[in-house]
Amino acid sequence: MSHPLAAVMIVAIMAVVFVIAVRSLRSTPTRIAVVITAIIGFIIALPPVIEALKDPAPNAPSAPAQPTGGTAVQR
Repeated sequence: MSHPLAAVMIVAIMAVVFVIAVRSLRSTPTRIAVVITAIIGFIIALPPVIEALKDPAPNAPSAPAQPTGGTAVQR
């Protein structure tokens, strides 16, 4: 992964939003639902975010072009 700081920042922002949402709610059943939803959201959203931050695999070197017929020039 080439951008570990970006991944850490994304996780931190998601955690802060989660904490603010839980603290702003007052009833216990709603808080439990938000916690479960947030955990599911982390599980679903985080892997694609981490994959998007990875560098793409380098292309394999291509083979040199082969002559395709025609007249060969000899020197």
